[in-house]
Amino acid sequence: MRTSDLIAELERIASAAKMAVQGLNFSRAAWSYIPPHLTERFGAALLGHPVISQIEGKVYTLPNTGGVVSLRRDAVYLIQRVIEGIPAKTVVDSLVNISHDRAVSTSTIAAIEGVSLTSPVVISEHLSVEPADGLPPYHREIFTRANSPAHGFGSHPQSAVVYHEVHDRQFLTSELTDDIANFAVPPFEEALLTLLLISDGAPQYRQQYVVVNDAGWPGMSSPGFGEAQPFPQPVKPIREADWDQSSAIYNQLSTLNVQTKRSLMQAVRKLETSRRRSTLTERAVELGVCAEMLLMHGGNDKGEITNKVATRAAWMLGSDSTTRLSTFKLARDLYNDRSKVAHGGEIIPGPIANDFDAAEAKFGAYDRLCRELIKEIAKRGGWPDWTELVLNVER
Repeated sequence: MRTSDLIAELERIASAAKMAVQGLNFSRAAWSYIPPHLTERFGAALLGHPVISQIEGKVYTLPNTGGVVSLRRDAVYLIQRVIEGIPAKTVVDSLVNISHDRAVSTSTIAAIEGVSLTSPVVISEHLSVEPADGLPPYHREIFTRANSPAHGFGSHPQSAVVYHEVHDRQFLTSELTDDIANFAVPPFEEALLTLLLISDGAPQYRQQYVVVNDAGWPGMSSPGFGEAQPFPQPVKPIREADWDQSSAIYNQLSTLNVQTKRSLMQAVRKLETSRRRSTLTERAVELGVCAEMLLMHGGNDKGEITNKVATRAAWMLGSDSTTRLSTFKLARDLYNDRSKVAHGGEIIPGPIANDFDAAEAKFGAYDRLCRELIKEIAKRGGWPDWTELVLNVER
C-alpha cells in the first residue's frame, strides 16, 4: 500500500470511528470505544505498507515504558489521534519516519508546585520550565484544583520541569537485550536547585510522566503516571525570580564534581528549609547554618567563627571596600542572630507593622546573601583557599 493510500484510508476510518463514538459518555480511555473492526481494518492496512510493516514485532524501550510493536493492536492509538484533530497525513508521515529512522522524541514531565509561568523558560538544550497550558494534552487533571494535596498544605501544580530526549535506532530491536534500556536520568535535581538559587521560593515536585512527542508513534503517547502525595510541608510559591540567570547557574551546577556538588547541595537544602519555616527564630537557625556550611567549609579551626564568616563573605562577594563592608556587616548580623537562637533566645519583631517589615527585609537580605554565596562557589567550581581569599592574593 502506498503512503497516500494509507493516509486516505486513515481519514475514512477515523471519520467512521468518530461517528461511532459521538454522544458516548466516556468512563474509560476514549480509544477503547473505537469499534474493533475499524482497528483491525487499519491494522491490516499498516501491515501492507512496505516501510511501516518492517517494525512489526520489534521490541522498544522508552523511559517508563516498553513493549513489542503490534500494528493490528496499536492502530487504535493512531485512529484516536486523528479523531482528536491531528491530520491523518501528519500521523502517517510521522509513522513512516519512525519506521525508517527508528528514532522518536520523548518529554519527561515533572509537575512542580510553587512555580507559576506565562511562557516557557529554556534552561538548557534539553531542559525547560513550562506553564501547564503549554504542555502536551495528557493528564490535565494533574494541573487542576482536584490535585491539591490531601493533607491541606499547598495547592495544585501550575507548571512543570520538562526534559526532552531523542532516542535513536536502539529503541526498536529484534529482541530485548540488557543494554538498550540505559536512559539518562533526567536532571530534575539540578533543575530544582537552579530554581531555588534564582528565586525566593521553595517549590516541590509532584507527579511525573513521559510523553512520546511523535504523532505517528505506534503506541500510547503517555501511558500514565504514579500517584504523588507530597510530604506535608509548606510550599513557598516563587514571587521573585531572575529567570535570565537560570541557564548559567544550571550549567555551573552540572559541571561541579560529585563531592563539591554534594557539599553545596547540603547548603542549598538549608536555604530551602529556611523558606518553609514560619518564624524568624527558625529561619535564623537554618540560614545561619547555611552560611556556616558555606563559609567554614574545609577548615578544622572553629575559633572566632563570627569574624571568619563575615570576613570570608565580604571578600567572596564584595567588589570594593564599600560592598565588602556592607557584606561583612550583613553576614555578621546573620551569624549573631543564629547564635542568639542557639543559646536560647528568640527573634521577635516589635509590636508595630514597621518592625515586622524591617525584620522581613533583614531576613530577605540574609536569604539573598546565602543565595549569592552558593552561586559564587558554583561559579568558581568549588571553595577557595580561605587564606588566599582574605589576603587578596588568590592565584
